[in-house]
Amino acid sequence: MSYRSYGRRPSEPQSNPFAVKLKPPKKIQKDSVAEAAHALKPFDKNKDKSKKDVPDPNLKSFKRSSFADPKAPKDIEEEPGKATVSAPTKPKEAKEVPESPLIVELPLISPEVYEGDSVLLKAKITGNPSEVKWLKNGTELRSGRDIKIERDRTDKSLHSLKVTNLNPAHSGEYTLQAADDSSLVKTSTVVNVKEASKKPKTVVHIATSTYEAPDSNGISLSEGDQVNIIQKNSPDTWTVSNNSTGEKGKVPSKILLDRPKYCEALQAEIAKLTKDIDSPIDEESEVREAPKFLTAPSNTTTVESGKPAKITAQLAGSPKPKVQWFREKTPVETSDGIVIESDGDEHSLSITECQKQDAGTFTCVAKNASGVSSCSSTLLVVDDKQKPEKPEEDDSIKPTIQKGLEPKKVSPKKPLKLTSNIISKPAPHVTWLRNNAQLNESSKLKFKLVSDVNMHIATLSIDSFTSTDVGTYKLVAKNKSGEDTSTCTVELEDKEEPVVEEEMTEEAAPEVESAPASEPQKDGPPKFIKIL
Repeated sequence: MSYRSYGRRPSEPQSNPFAVKLKPPKKIQKDSVAEAAHALKPFDKNKDKSKKDVPDPNLKSFKRSSFADPKAPKDIEEEPGKATVSAPTKPKEAKEVPESPLIVELPLISPEVYEGDSVLLKAKITGNPSEVKWLKNGTELRSGRDIKIERDRTDKSLHSLKVTNLNPAHSGEYTLQAADDSSLVKTSTVVNVKEASKKPKTVVHIATSTYEAPDSNGISLSEGDQVNIIQKNSPDTWTVSNNSTGEKGKVPSKILLDRPKYCEALQAEIAKLTKDIDSPIDEESEVREAPKFLTAPSNTTTVESGKPAKITAQLAGSPKPKVQWFREKTPVETSDGIVIESDGDEHSLSITECQKQDAGTFTCVAKNASGVSSCSSTLLVVDDKQKPEKPEEDDSIKPTIQKGLEPKKVSPKKPLKLTSNIISKPAPHVTWLRNNAQLNESSKLKFKLVSDVNMHIATLSIDSFTSTDVGTYKLVAKNKSGEDTSTCTVELEDKEEPVVEEEMTEEAAPEVESAPASEPQKDGPPKFIKIL
């Protein structure tokens, strides 16, 4: 035990309250000690050589106690015949730390999901649980191909479950359960996977004003930030994802407008700001035409941070319109890093090196004596490694069966093959049914789907057809845009072996003598007159 444990220095060993003084061995007397000291004197040549120096067996050496501090100096003088041994340190009693109660701090939230989507469930349970489980309808879940269970590395109390490639079989009650020696807590939510055909198209929303998040559950937004709606928690609060930063959190729904409404409101505000802009007047021009956009800029322009961006519009109007650019409601002029150009009917705004603060909605306003027109484009600046959550254009094709199933009659123990051609994008999920009961693959029954771009061939094969395979077969081809079906009947063909009658020719027929018709037949056994 280090001396620092007692607050003493090595020069004060006797003050150790745990020091134990051992009595010298009974056999060791002062005379013996003197003899031992005499034995250590230099060798005497005159001493009787016949006598050998044999150490006194009664003398015992005292070693430093194994409990002594190994760092303490070894030159401490000990009283002859006595030894001071430090007693072992008393083990410190472990302090009982009261266990924190298990509390569900952040419960699961019911999501709105559709076929083919992914769902991420998160919950926060504080305390010191000895066991944490994810359950679906009371059955424990394990990480697998479509299921990923994680615990946050930074915040150990935050648990998540991600399920990908959702289908109706994933619907059910999901529960996060935590337990310790004395308590059990849980939080549950119901996941209802809806049909993909009912999924609304993704609509980008834009912040109409700056918002500062009051806590970590929300995210701060600047005016013009472009977001995607993840979940509408309530009429007043939505969970969104910022397309520029990738941050996710809750914001008030009142500060968000979908892109068409935002651009409409923005252009109305800008129209008020441009009311006092002088309109060009050409007295010599006989044709009067309000400005119109021949080519409008794209709705969204995405560019990596540090890369250039260019927003272009082509205008027509008489007299030639005057053009003004705005970022949100602020006029934009040519400056360091921003170039505004006009070449005939083509007008453009270029940013030589985009930064995060350049993101926003840019509006081109064209005005002449006959009227005013405007159009907007949202600039999204992302990191080079960041993948923005851009709204996907819905270019899917509803499954359409070009060649349906055909009725068939099959002989016993013969193979059966049903084929159908389908047009679909993406590839359809094909289900086979017999008499309205879903079929599953087996050693006898096989399914196959061969795809070539948007053309798909679905096949059902049975190696050996029997009476149990008779029935009405149905094919269902389905994707997120809809479904199509085809039906046919398959019967068992009973083929009887036909009786083959051999016709005998006259040449092959044997010659048989026949009695003349006028002559009566004599008595005797019957005879063949003619073989037919």
